[in-house]
Amino acid sequence: MEIKKISSIIITTFILALVFSIFVGAEEINKGEFYQGKFFVGFTELYFGENNLTGDIELIEDSDKFEKNVDMGRINFYLQGKIKGKYLITAWLDTEEESLDEIFKNLDERKQNTPFEKIDAEKYYPVYGDDSQVVSETNTAGKLYLKLESDELNAIWGNYKLNYENNKLINLSKNIYGANIDYDNRFAFNTYWYQPFSTQTRDELELTGGILYYLRQDDLIAGSENVKLELRDSSTNRVLESRNLKAGEDYEINYLQGRITLKSKHNIFDDQSLIDDQDGSDKYFMVVDYQYDYLSSDIDQNNYGLQTKYDLTDQLYLGANYIEESSEDSDKYKIYGLNLVYQNPESTEFRIDYAESENITAEKYFSDDGGITYRKINLNNDDQAQAWNLEYSKVLTAVDDLEFNTFYSNKEAGFNSGSQYLEKDKENYGLALIQEKERKENEFSYEKDISGENETDIYNLRFWRQQTEQRSYELELENKVKKEADKEDEKTLNAALGFDHQFDSGNKIYGSQQFTLDKSEEAERNNITTLGGEIKREKWRYSAEASAGDQENILLGAGYMLNQDSEIYTNYEREFGDDFSTETTFGANTAVSDKTTITAEHRIVDDEDENKQSNVIGLDYLASNNLTLSFDYTRSDVEKADSEDFKRDIVGGALTYTENNFRSSNRIEYRVDDKSEKFEQLVLKSNSRWKYNEEFNYLSEIEYSKEKEDGEDRFFEGTIGMAYRPINNTKLNYLFKYTYLDQKNYLNLDTGRELGDYAAEKSQILALDLIYDLNKKWQLTEKIAYKNSEVKLNSINDSWARSETYLWANKIDYALREDLNLFAEYRILENKLAADRRDGFLLGAYKGFNNNTKVGIGYNFTDFNDDLTNLSYEAKGWFINLIKAW
Repeated sequence: MEIKKISSIIITTFILALVFSIFVGAEEINKGEFYQGKFFVGFTELYFGENNLTGDIELIEDSDKFEKNVDMGRINFYLQGKIKGKYLITAWLDTEEESLDEIFKNLDERKQNTPFEKIDAEKYYPVYGDDSQVVSETNTAGKLYLKLESDELNAIWGNYKLNYENNKLINLSKNIYGANIDYDNRFAFNTYWYQPFSTQTRDELELTGGILYYLRQDDLIAGSENVKLELRDSSTNRVLESRNLKAGEDYEINYLQGRITLKSKHNIFDDQSLIDDQDGSDKYFMVVDYQYDYLSSDIDQNNYGLQTKYDLTDQLYLGANYIEESSEDSDKYKIYGLNLVYQNPESTEFRIDYAESENITAEKYFSDDGGITYRKINLNNDDQAQAWNLEYSKVLTAVDDLEFNTFYSNKEAGFNSGSQYLEKDKENYGLALIQEKERKENEFSYEKDISGENETDIYNLRFWRQQTEQRSYELELENKVKKEADKEDEKTLNAALGFDHQFDSGNKIYGSQQFTLDKSEEAERNNITTLGGEIKREKWRYSAEASAGDQENILLGAGYMLNQDSEIYTNYEREFGDDFSTETTFGANTAVSDKTTITAEHRIVDDEDENKQSNVIGLDYLASNNLTLSFDYTRSDVEKADSEDFKRDIVGGALTYTENNFRSSNRIEYRVDDKSEKFEQLVLKSNSRWKYNEEFNYLSEIEYSKEKEDGEDRFFEGTIGMAYRPINNTKLNYLFKYTYLDQKNYLNLDTGRELGDYAAEKSQILALDLIYDLNKKWQLTEKIAYKNSEVKLNSINDSWARSETYLWANKIDYALREDLNLFAEYRILENKLAADRRDGFLLGAYKGFNNNTKVGIGYNFTDFNDDLTNLSYEAKGWFINLIKAW
């Protein structure tokens, strides 16, 4: 049986059990005999009706509401409580209104995000007509959320962050909507299952020194990203340091535009080496896994995995992993592995990791210019690729100041995991002996890297001494041997001596002298003299660094502290020689005053082959205690000798105004990609709410987007609403709502459909509801609605079909007694396109029972119901309506 069917059966069984307990065992729940510390609220509605349909049936044949026999329902509940005092259960369900045979189907499917949910993760959610607030303790992208918690067991259906870190070769980290079970004891396991409903990809970006980076795709699935920062060795590409970044804390992301802005432009890892060899300095990379492009929910793709851990002793455990994932465009991906880990934090750590992968899990792309251009990583698609990793660390002396480390890794080309992917066979091994004492560090290390047919051996010796509290010295020697196919070996022996002196005033001076003591004939000398310093004078900061010799460059910087938290800065770096380059940065991160904050950076890199520019500017201005204005602008330019120039401009602004009981939040962004086929995008989201007093509320919402390339996509939906609900005089209540919708689709070409082969619609809908209590027994309800719509099935070829529809419904309720209400309703419906006017009566009664249960029965004498989306047909018959609330 397929996994999806099994999961659907489990979910449906669980829901039915809960529903049964709600209908049958609500008293036991309320008594707390099974659930302790319970909290439960729920709503269920069932509707059974008969439609004797005649007329233009084809217009409504696909609607469940207008079948001959209608059975509709909706279940909505939230439950939290302890079971037998041990398990905390949290459950939430909203099936939405569905036919009864469909109501429990597709509960495992993820809902699609609208573009407007992606502008701000903390989107404004107004509640129409009252002062209600929406607070969610469930995190789910679907109709269902389930969570079971105890000291040992945690199970969830919903959104969760998956981290498989026991095996360093697998190291899977991603955000998922699906099922996850985690059991933690001497034998621990974690298993998950989900269906992707979207495309997974990975972008790897070399840090440019700026704060702005573009992902290859836009219109991301909100919350699906996993962002990691890595420091890699310039010679061997081995990851030296790694850290997962947190949204909001380390970076901001724009899901619509696929744009990441780092909170800080500074590197987060310490420098690893004093010597600057021919391979350059160690480099920083940002690795981003994310999802985009919703797929059809009919695609049956089951992704699942398992991680186990068994504690053989308190310090030794054995682990295993198995992961299988599917995608629409590639073969099934598998990775599995074993690992053995011994951990004695005081003295010894030892681990063996083994993994084997089949095929690729997602496409991977690399950018060295901040995301302006990408190249695809071509992986070896062999059926299988293996990898080994061994690490050993031992504290050798009793005083804990001498440590021995060694490692070995071997990975075949095509090995593909959550942490790495290999284009070539790669073998790495090395060792290090480290001694750390007060004011003294000694280190010896050796590393060998074999990548394809190339080999590199690196021997390193480092001594660091702190002479005084202000002054320190460092000596480093490095012997490197590089072997490449069809080339003579390159051998270099470099030495460097450096110092750092901190003055009491906060100023500092540093310098280093690097020598090439020995080299082979093919290698180049690398003698470098470096001198730098930093001076602080009140609010000013100046920095300078110059290098002379075989590598010559100059770096100048200046900064001005406007206040304790604000600085304006500029940096200029020039590398001389045959491969010259110039890098200039202007930036500001400043609170100009208590009301104004500016963030800005402009970076230019110029060398022989290309010119790169990136710009970021932002302004937040507190115009008053009530009004906040924001502005931001970004631009990125690339001019390459061998390809088309590329420019991207994004300008955005926001306005937030709050005063007494009025709040308005507005955000607009405009983007231009200046390619051979120009792309433009405009996005606007606006929400306003005014609580005039305790009785009167007003709200408005605007959602607008436009994309233009060969054609134009446009979506606009605007709504205004008013509600009057008096407190002292409850005789009269009214609700008014107006909605305007304009949607055109032209650009969706990736599905293989012809240009413009999408529906377009323009509609206006007005609705007014009045409720008036004539006396204690009689109540009058009036509903007036108008819809003016224009629709065409093909955005380009078809002509508009216009329709106007009017609805007037009159309803009177009579309370025969407290638990029994009678009602009569008279409706008028007119549609000008069909040249049709219908009217008729609806009679019925509702009987209330204990425990918030209500049953209604009646007969429909009318030729229609109040759904304005349908035209000419007759619908007569009996109906039964069951409503239950808890």
